[in-house]
Amino acid sequence: MLLHGTDALKEAAVTGHALPGFVAYNLETVQGITAAAEAAGRPVLIQAGSSPFKHAGRDALMRLALDAAGHSAARLGVHLDHSRDLDEIIACLEAGYTSVMVDGSHLPFAENIALTKEAVRRARDHGARVEAELGALPGDEDVSTDAVAQAATMTDPQQAAEFVAATGVDALAVAVGNVHGFTKHPVRLDLERLAAIHEPHRSRSSCTAPAVCPSRSCTAPSPEASPRSTSTPNCAAPIWRPSA
Repeated sequence: MLLHGTDALKEAAVTGHALPGFVAYNLETVQGITAAAEAAGRPVLIQAGSSPFKHAGRDALMRLALDAAGHSAARLGVHLDHSRDLDEIIACLEAGYTSVMVDGSHLPFAENIALTKEAVRRARDHGARVEAELGALPGDEDVSTDAVAQAATMTDPQQAAEFVAATGVDALAVAVGNVHGFTKHPVRLDLERLAAIHEPHRSRSSCTAPAVCPSRSCTAPSPEASPRSTSTPNCAAPIWRPSA
């Protein structure tokens, strides 16, 4: 069944679980994601987005993902991942996508806000939720093999709070040491930065939207310090919340 609204996102944030998103490139990956969600009995996002569209074709992959989600007993969202194209976002919303990601992270802060606000406005007309991105994630999810995170391009906690308040997004993809693609280097999440994004006592204001950690290699230095998240060979979207 199609996973509409923000209930699963809020549930994940409250309980400290993840709402994982797995990239689908073709029929077989859509079927695999669907079967895994049914076996686990957990909500999952099928991420049929901009990068996979280049391989499978947009219309064909959209229909595959939406049909699989609609006919499954599992709670499955169909998510447009990492789109910088408002026309593409509108096309996916009109097709029935349950969520979209507008990626304005390459833009200046004010322009990112403007693009994201327009995507939010469009999505609300279709009852879809919106994820945005703030901070620069190194690498490309399909081709990178040696991406390295740089502190200077990570998400600023103060900007995160301002960005969410200005745009009304439902989730915010953050750069806290995670990378796109694969890497030869150990991935070390900046957990202090991640906490500061959400905890008001660590910064002057806090971000109210759940954090998404886009990555193929989203790992923490130790299990004890780990954000409440999952990671997979295909881009996972962990939801993090601070410990009580």
